Amino acid sequence: MGWNLEVAAVKTDELFMAVPDVFLETETTMGFEDATSFSRFPNLCVAQVGDWAVTIETGHRLSGSTDYLEERSAGTELHLVRIDDQAIALHFVNGQPVAEERKPDGEDGETWAMGVLFDRTGVSFGGLWDVKFTLFEV
Repeated sequence: MGWNLEVAAVKTDELFMAVPDVFLETETTMGFEDATSFSRFPNLCVAQVGDWAVTIETGHRLSGSTDYLEERSAGTELHLVRIDDQAIALHFVNGQPVAEERKPDGEDGETWAMGVLFDRTGVSFGGLWDVKFTLFEV
């Protein structure tokens, strides 16, 4: 397992709608490799990928924040995958939890999470290499 991060996809065309209110958008942009670096913590990186604002979070704070999940999915939908040894996938619609899945035993968490995100949103991790992420600071 190489990554230890969370990826949240919110169906919106406004980047700020995919991050908690305490973060402010900056002028700084970067590629996927820099956006997934733990050196970004405590900040977040967000990119528009089709219909989805995709947030990269390296501190595992989003999956544990019911307020974030409910608020950011209000009036839309949100998919979150946590990539680590105990990978999970969450789905919220209109502020309500719809599904929660855990990585099956014996599967690689990184591969499983990438597959779940793609199946649910059409966002592929390979496609994330082609977009610029905007830094949001605390």
